[in-house]
Amino acid sequence: MAARVATEGLRNVSVVAATDRDPLPDSSPAEGTAEGTAEATVDATRVSMPLAGATEGGGGVDLALLCDVYHHLEYPKTVMRRLRKVMNQNSGRLVVIDFYRDSAKVTSRPPEWVMEHLRAGQDVFRSEILASGFVLVSEPEIPELRENYVMVFRPATDAELGAQLAAKPGAGWADS
Repeated sequence: MAARVATEGLRNVSVVAATDRDPLPDSSPAEGTAEGTAEATVDATRVSMPLAGATEGGGGVDLALLCDVYHHLEYPKTVMRRLRKVMNQNSGRLVVIDFYRDSAKVTSRPPEWVMEHLRAGQDVFRSEILASGFVLVSEPEIPELRENYVMVFRPATDAELGAQLAAKPGAGWADS
């Protein structure tokens, strides 16, 4: 992925690809990573996600990709809050790709799998992520992803966070 970012002419980009299947690596840049980019794959189902070059206060992560991961998170709001804290607050993006919780759309799996394996659907996941300090940028439809939806978020600005807290007194989501 970092190599693709480099071919797009971007530099100093940090990419985090989260998976539920890979063992937790040492979070060092991947072999073959293009100069000026960093890439780490982490086990996002864990509450603690060590990220290469990421520091609390933002600026470390430009792109976080969670593909077939979000429905596995045991503490999704905690993970999202921590991820938000290490994201580039100006240009960072969170991309979530996950299965629809609809057995009519997910035909590669038995209907029981869809309802039992996926703890909730897109609306619930969107709400959890928004409540964790992100703003929805888009929900592009990708024809090749017949069983999956895509949601793109960015970290909320301080003004947006203040407005969200004012609208929901006592929400206190910014504290983790």
